[in-house]
Parts: sequence; C-alpha cells; structure tokens
Amino acid sequence: MFLLWYNTNKMNMLKNCVLLTMSALTTEDTLREGAPEIIRYMLENDCRFFILTENSSRSAEEIAHHLRNQGLQGITSDHIYTSTMAAAERIMLKDSKHNRANYIGGSGIREVLYNLNFKIDEDADWVFVGSDRNSTYSDYSGILKSILGGARIIATDLTRLEYTRNGVYPGPGAIVKMLEHASGTKAVMMCFPSPLFITQAMWKLNALAEDTIFISDQLEREILCAQKCHVTTAYIAGDNDEAGDLFDQEIHPDLVIQDLRAFTDRR
Repeated sequence: MFLLWYNTNKMNMLKNCVLLTMSALTTEDTLREGAPEIIRYMLENDCRFFILTENSSRSAEEIAHHLRNQGLQGITSDHIYTSTMAAAERIMLKDSKHNRANYIGGSGIREVLYNLNFKIDEDADWVFVGSDRNSTYSDYSGILKSILGGARIIATDLTRLEYTRNGVYPGPGAIVKMLEHASGTKAVMMCFPSPLFITQAMWKLNALAEDTIFISDQLEREILCAQKCHVTTAYIAGDNDEAGDLFDQEIHPDLVIQDLRAFTDRR
C-alpha cells in the first residue's frame, strides 16, 4: 500500500503538470522507490514537469547527467528548474533594464546569468547568493561592496549548513544572513519557503494551479509553501513519521504517500 492518505476531492493523482523536488526523487545519491517509474510515466504520457532544485554549484545539464547516471533515463536539462532560473527569469520579466549582476555560486548561477544576458559587474543591480565552498573572505567583501552600492540580495538557497565527506560548511543561507547583517538590508527570497519559486516554475510550464501537483518530502518548508500556491500537494512520509502525528499537524497535504509507486502502481 503506497498511498497512505488522500483528500477525496483530489484523488485524480498525477496532473498534467508535475513539480517534484530533487529530494523527492533521490536522497544521498540513492533513488527513491518508484522514481524511475514516475519519470518514465511522465515522459510516456507527455506530462509537463520540472525537477526543482536550489543547487547552484552545478549547471542544469550537469544535474541532468547525474540523474541519468543514477538511473533516471530520459531526463534532460529542460526538466531541471533551479531557484536561480526562477529569480533571473522573474527579474527579466519585471525589470529587464536592471540587468547587472554579481554572484556567489558555482556554474549553476553563472550559466543562468549568461544565458539570460545579465552583465556580470561589481557595480550591480542584483547579487545572487548560492553555494560556493571555494569563496573567500575577499569574495564576500567584494559582494558586500556591490550591496552597499545599491544591489539587492537574491537568496537562491537558504540551507544553513552543508554536510560533506570533509566536514560541515556554512551553507548559503548562513552567507545570506551575514550579508544582510553587514549591509543592513533584506534579501529577496526566490527559494523555499517562498512561493515565488513555485509560481515562477508554473509560469514557465504555462500551468494553472488546478492542473498542477507538487511532490516533496519536506512538510513545513516545501509542502506549506506549495499550499500557498493552491496546487495539489503530495507528501512523501518518512520512516519516522507516525500517522497520528501527521494528522495533528497544522499542515494537511492532499496526499500522503509511502513512496512514488503510489502514482504508478495501482495494486
């Protein structure tokens, strides 16, 4: 039994448009049960879908290549949508005259900014902040100079700590807080838990809320965010989730599933 609970008003399961977070498909380089099947189903049935990620250290093609190597065949860069893409595209839609940017982050941020014709400049209108473990104090000082000169901070990832085989690093969320405190300004949030990430992805897919389902394993940070966008929500319950505890929560997903086989296996 892969479907644990559902709202009877939203029992049509997979929609025409599907938004999945990266952790809904894979955790620590291990595919979740049903991940290959749901990708294959969406590709065969011409579903419009995005895999959402806040990862800025790799390009969309690098992320897609990694997922294909894990076993998710058919995934291309067109199926990857990052918080940096959402932020940059929104700026170009709303305020394209202000297209000078500075950034902290890897190839994921750099590629998006170049592709959307941003001018990389210390005298910037916007400062994009993502993950870059190679950044130095000098790099942060240069970014701070841009902010003090009038640039607005764009937060693309609020992860506080990054755990690696070599130890724990301050995450981009910690860097955003540092820059906010140093500059006395507030960042624009284009990552979870801001609904802007989801609404921009829906705009990109030309999707209506009633035609969209959002699938995640993060209840407070991501499911709640999606509910604010009025889309159908599916929560992947963890091993430590107790049914009673889930129903005591103020957040009530439309679907609670054991794993992704709930969408493709009708046994």
